[in-house]
Amino acid sequence: MDIIIAVQPPFARVLTDGAVSLLPCELVLAAIEVKRTLTRDQVKDAFENAAALRRLRPFGTGHFLPAQSRGSQLPIGSHRCFYGIVALGSDLSSDGWAKRELKRVTEVTAELRVATDVVDRILIADRGLMNVVDQRSLSGTSDEAIFEWFVHLSNFLDREAGRRPELDIDIYTGTHPWKRIAVR
Repeated sequence: MDIIIAVQPPFARVLTDGAVSLLPCELVLAAIEVKRTLTRDQVKDAFENAAALRRLRPFGTGHFLPAQSRGSQLPIGSHRCFYGIVALGSDLSSDGWAKRELKRVTEVTAELRVATDVVDRILIADRGLMNVVDQRSLSGTSDEAIFEWFVHLSNFLDREAGRRPELDIDIYTGTHPWKRIAVR
């Protein structure tokens, strides 16, 4: 993942080793993969990564949920993590790009045996934006597609950040419970 957007309590960078930071999944709001030219192999890698993120168990409960159709509400206590792919271009021809990109996504996810909805949006800057979950696309100039992407991501971040409870770090240390000791 190239970009991670997270809520940031004081200990957000729990473990840092050079360019790698390990974050509790409860802090992650969005993950974005950035590509110069989107290829089939990159689509495959991105969907594998997105599926792995979807399987994490925030707050020790169920997994991150897929997007809700047309803005319907998530069940109370449920959480989402937006996953997006941003590319300057695609190795597929621009003629009918959205259908061809969706066909590639469908083939890759069938091969991987993962749901297509593990990725929320695919932005191809020189073509447009694809809502993978609803299988819709928006063609337009780079400026229009990037603006639309930004609006979708901002809306999601605002909604999801407000839904997240504070992280209790004991859910990660609870495997070795503290024992009470007393001196008399």
